[in-house]
Amino acid sequence: MPRMYKCPNCGTLNAEGVPPFPLCSKCGTNLVCCRYCRFFNAKTLECIHPLQLEIQAITDPDTIPASCDLFRSRLIVGEERLHRRVARTLGISAISVVILLLLIWGLFFRKIKTPAAWEFNVTFPQQLIQGSYFVLNFQINNTGTQPLTNLFLRFPYAFFNNFRIQSTIPMLNSQIRGDSFYFWLPDVLPGQTLTIQFYLIPEKEGSFSALCELLSGPKVIDGRLLRFRVAAQPGTIGAPSFTPR
Repeated sequence: MPRMYKCPNCGTLNAEGVPPFPLCSKCGTNLVCCRYCRFFNAKTLECIHPLQLEIQAITDPDTIPASCDLFRSRLIVGEERLHRRVARTLGISAISVVILLLLIWGLFFRKIKTPAAWEFNVTFPQQLIQGSYFVLNFQINNTGTQPLTNLFLRFPYAFFNNFRIQSTIPMLNSQIRGDSFYFWLPDVLPGQTLTIQFYLIPEKEGSFSALCELLSGPKVIDGRLLRFRVAAQPGTIGAPSFTPR
């Protein structure tokens, strides 16, 4: 079921992914922009997301910067309905409050005892040389009882302005969607481990960071913040040529 966004201008409910989304179907307000992000400071016009290396100034709150992959909407009405249901439950009686607390307590401990269905590990050298390729390693371990299917790796498109991809092992299909680069991954059966290697060449000198996310279908199930420091030095170590498809 798609998430519903309530337009702050006219109050219309808009289903995510249903045209003309992200525009409001009634008044045309852009519902996916910095102004409606949880990490937007309206007083200072700044992005205060904790994954940012530094606080970012927002010049146009009615859009999202092309390099941003951290947007989290505060217009989703499902979360508001959940809060209202909990508030009504707490107001019924003291007995209902006790039952609710016991239920939350039991679910909390059950969650702790239940092992994760996967392990997502990323390794790479943080000190790099401009023009010399390095290997970015991803490892996905299926520790559950169900296969992991419809998997993707998602990078911000701007990441490949600084790091040129030469090849992947195994070879992966890829696609650009909006401001993100998607790589399709093979299914991982229970008990199996999938290892992916990206051969990359740093194009520029400096410090860089990017959020890489693991998705199953449209849902983000894990992610890692990649940080690199690239030093200048002439010379490039070759690697097999690769063109994303």
